[in-house]
Amino acid sequence: MSGPFRIGSVHSGWKVTTAVQAGAAPRYVVTREGEGEPEEGVLTHYPFEGRRAALHQALATRLEGVEGLTHEALLPVAYGRVAKGIYVVQPSTERLGEGKLGVPEALTAVERVAQALGEIHRQDQLHGELDAWCLVKRGGVFVVQPPGLRLTPPGVKRLGLEVDPRYAAPEILDGRPADARSDLFSLGLVLYRLLTGKPPAEASDPSEVFAARGQQQVPHPDSDWPEAVRALYRKMTALSPRQRPQDAQELLADLKATQAGTSPKLHAAPPVPAIKPTSAGVPLAIFGVLLLVLALIGGYSFGVLGAGEPLAGYTYKLPTESPKTDAAKTGSDKTGSAKTGSAKTGSAKTDSAKSGSAKTGSAKTGSAKTGAKTGSAKTD
Repeated sequence: MSGPFRIGSVHSGWKVTTAVQAGAAPRYVVTREGEGEPEEGVLTHYPFEGRRAALHQALATRLEGVEGLTHEALLPVAYGRVAKGIYVVQPSTERLGEGKLGVPEALTAVERVAQALGEIHRQDQLHGELDAWCLVKRGGVFVVQPPGLRLTPPGVKRLGLEVDPRYAAPEILDGRPADARSDLFSLGLVLYRLLTGKPPAEASDPSEVFAARGQQQVPHPDSDWPEAVRALYRKMTALSPRQRPQDAQELLADLKATQAGTSPKLHAAPPVPAIKPTSAGVPLAIFGVLLLVLALIGGYSFGVLGAGEPLAGYTYKLPTESPKTDAAKTGSDKTGSAKTGSAKTGSAKTDSAKSGSAKTGSAKTGSAKTGAKTGSAKTD
């Protein structure tokens, strides 16, 4: 592999040591000097040429709006520009295995994510692509992959859905605007994954996931969970956003109570709007006839026009959760997405950026479309 990424070249403080993958998005092993042993990571180059040029340019545009956000619970990811392209550097991380975590460790992991979400939401951003893939360990400590770096496959874009449907809040699946409480719902399903070792929907195809989520919006909490944990899970995954924690700070307080054995309480359900009688004084019999006529017209129209197949052309395959990644495996060229904006996460824009000056997204990239500025669905 040639171009700006030669062995020994330095980009945002990371030195290229090995070329590991050619193709539309070449990857390199990189190292960075620091306290103690050198840190290893993966640099992915996204050129503005070739069959993925438009996707890579969309990624670059999005990265221009993700500078500045840093938090100890967010994975620091560097990016920068080179001639006719950009690059993203992700430090080596350890992914979740296929097993489950104990209650104390799972609650600690959720607490770390909640802290990161608090910072993201304070910047008027959403994560928007939160799922179990986003939770990794760096140096034995849980961190969250920043949003906004995964690109949506065409099949997902045609649906108007860009986030893994297994973890999406119901308002996102319904095409309604998302807010901070949508992220907290997704985090509730991440808690389920951590405690059971299973994804929230057991399906490998999105159409099956949609069907499963339609029949049962969220899986039931396990009976062997402590009651306080079950109460926390039910509150985080309440179908109505008004019944969930209203922000990350409330969730952190709920987590503290749960760790002490106290069950968080659901907020009151939204009131059912009352049906007001018509003021025109239309006789009930005439009103009933009008309803019947409208029903007949509607039924005829539906039969003629057809319901349509909402999943037609939807070829997006949900990724499997790999147990672990090393430096040569992190930051796959495969991309997914969601147009949910993306949190501000870095600062290096050019190849001459100083060491460690950029912190953004992840080497696996994508975007998100949840109605605010946020990020994602997964691999292409």
